[in-house]
Amino acid sequence: MIAEALPDLEQDPARVPVVAVEAVAPESGQFNWKDYYKRALVALDEPLLGHKIRLSAAENPDAVRPVIRRSASAPTLRWVLEQCLRRRQVAVCLIDEAQHLKRLASGRRLLDQMDTLKSLAALTGTMHVLVGTYELLGLTNLSAQLSRRSVEIHFGRYRADLDKDRQAFKSVVLTFQRHMPLAEEPDLVGSWEALYEGSLGCVGVLKNWLNRALADALAHDAATLTRRHLDRHTLPTRTLPQPGAGGCGGRSGPSRGSERTRATALTSGTTRRSRSRRKG
Repeated sequence: MIAEALPDLEQDPARVPVVAVEAVAPESGQFNWKDYYKRALVALDEPLLGHKIRLSAAENPDAVRPVIRRSASAPTLRWVLEQCLRRRQVAVCLIDEAQHLKRLASGRRLLDQMDTLKSLAALTGTMHVLVGTYELLGLTNLSAQLSRRSVEIHFGRYRADLDKDRQAFKSVVLTFQRHMPLAEEPDLVGSWEALYEGSLGCVGVLKNWLNRALADALAHDAATLTRRHLDRHTLPTRTLPQPGAGGCGGRSGPSRGSERTRATALTSGTTRRSRSRRKG
């Protein structure tokens, strides 16, 4: 998407095709929209954010740059974010850890949460993609409008019983292997079965495992990464994601998923579909 936007970026360097924001888990148990709006504006690199004062949108909204003050209210921050998304021509807003949107005391307010995002998408023309765990399931079924405007995409773990998944997993292992900052390239592909067993086919688990093993090898000035390094840092079975727990091992239902298992796209019009796996 960024590559497609490069010609436009040459003409308009201020454009931001994609922005990523994390929905932070609230300390009080209630999701904080004001905090979210601030983080989104920072991610969009809105200048001098903490020192701005608010100007009324009625004062020639096309000419006035949206500004805020330090103590701005949530509605003020939202208005600034709407202007920023439009002016920066943001095509996609990625919301990571989106399951934190469900941190509410009332089921009715859960619909309000999703309506807020639906409204943002409609007013700005920016597709909002919610990425998170299986806790996201059911959010798009809270109303008929949400169902019509949303698409759920499952990011499943790699399965050893499927030839296509085995080849893809080996390709991921090879990528890690080639990027190891060691004197000699290790033969991780040769140990792919052990790596699969120790990660359950979850790339996030695999990456953290390899990082620990690599740190061990570097600390001991090893020329390459060996099976001994890997074995020393294998996670105990009890700490791996378990089936039915909403982790990599599976979910409550027929499908299986990874640490980042579900993406929901909220749009104001047409919807783009993608079928890629997240490797972070």
